[in-house]
Amino acid sequence: GCTHVVHIGDLSEIQVNGVTVSDNVIHGGIYGVTLSWGSSDDSEFPNIVSENEIYSNENAGVLIESAFDNIVEKNDIFGNEHGIELAVCDGCGLGSPSGNIIRENTIRENSGHGIYSGGIEVVIGDLDILDNTISENREGSGIYLNRVGGSADTLNISSNTINANGSYGLFMGQIDGNSVVIKENT
Repeated sequence: GCTHVVHIGDLSEIQVNGVTVSDNVIHGGIYGVTLSWGSSDDSEFPNIVSENEIYSNENAGVLIESAFDNIVEKNDIFGNEHGIELAVCDGCGLGSPSGNIIRENTIRENSGHGIYSGGIEVVIGDLDILDNTISENREGSGIYLNRVGGSADTLNISSNTINANGSYGLFMGQIDGNSVVIKENT
């Protein structure tokens, strides 16, 4: 398969804003949808990944890689290694993803984690994880965030249904001065 079935961003001098990827069946790549550096960074005109069926990709169904102010919503994400992965772009010097919203998705039956950020270099900043159903991710946690940080950043994990995952429902490793809101999850 191809590396990225849908890839938004990754251009050093051009911001890609206001792109909507919706109503697609996305499968068979290394990554299903990649929101990479250069995508959005504009909360008024975010890129939106919505109402897609994203499955059977070797790594993540959705990769948010050093990308800012994107919305991933109302997707059915299953059968990948991880449902949604937040990562740092190697060699681009742009840092961790921030200002992203992950809401109203069904993230299920992935072999690893439902929502995942690993590695010490990935420091999760402003992020909303809202109203998702995250279940039956076989070997991993529903939500696994290795490092959360930044004094002005807010992490909001609210109103999610997280159950029947192979490890933790919610795992957060190192927390550095963040405002963390965790409420009304079941």
